[in-house]
Amino acid sequence: MESHWVESDDSLQLRSAHHTGCWSLRWTGSVPGLYWANISGQPATGPILGVSGIAAEGYLEPVELTSKNLTQLEVVKNRVDLYYHPESWHETQIRLSWWPSGQDQFDLMTEISTRSVGMLKAVELCIYTTLTQWKESDGKWFEAFRDQEAAMRSTDGRDASWFNSQSVFQPEDTESNLYKINSWLPVLLVGSSGYPKILETTHPDDISRRYRDFGCQSLRTWTFGYDMERGVVFRGRHRCRLVQNHEIVNSNSVQLWQNEFISEPLPLFR
Repeated sequence: MESHWVESDDSLQLRSAHHTGCWSLRWTGSVPGLYWANISGQPATGPILGVSGIAAEGYLEPVELTSKNLTQLEVVKNRVDLYYHPESWHETQIRLSWWPSGQDQFDLMTEISTRSVGMLKAVELCIYTTLTQWKESDGKWFEAFRDQEAAMRSTDGRDASWFNSQSVFQPEDTESNLYKINSWLPVLLVGSSGYPKILETTHPDDISRRYRDFGCQSLRTWTFGYDMERGVVFRGRHRCRLVQNHEIVNSNSVQLWQNEFISEPLPLFR
């Protein structure tokens, strides 16, 4: 079957582009992830469902996923797989798989495995989406955590460069287990000009901690947060959707979208 993706110099372009813009998947010189561009020719927005790095206890900064540690790229029908092997991570492999799952909707499955024993503690992967057209400035962020251990990971040094900046963090108590039962509702992100609008979610079982800026333009979701051993595989599930300007987004429509996502079985493709 013919692939849904067309290769260009630095990305893959989705063939079935929506009439309001087009989607591409980039991995060179950018955070690996999806990028959306308007038909007016404005610069692409993203990453959307990007993966900015992996972190663990004892590693002072997250390790970025770049072309230097990319070992394999596969396009299988409508799915794109990227494989990474970060240096000095005890033969750890990271697999990222993106595919269109509906009209202007995409899924991402993240997978981590290792050959080490007792070496990797509290491993997290950062799913990163931003709709700003420029570099993020210091500002205010909402933060939410799965539990006390996840909250401690926010101050254990792995986000050193971020937390030493002028950013201000405020608990998002409606979504944090430190205050009440965690629902981890989807987040609606909106570009600076009011478009694009991206609805994003991660399966609640996979979230360790999450940061949303006050302007709702950027989202960082740290997943997993567990110790890794040989033979154990972590798999995370994520989804995003472009929301059209004429659409009505309310609590009922978001909950239906979330329930559909959660009820789907974990994809078990090779």
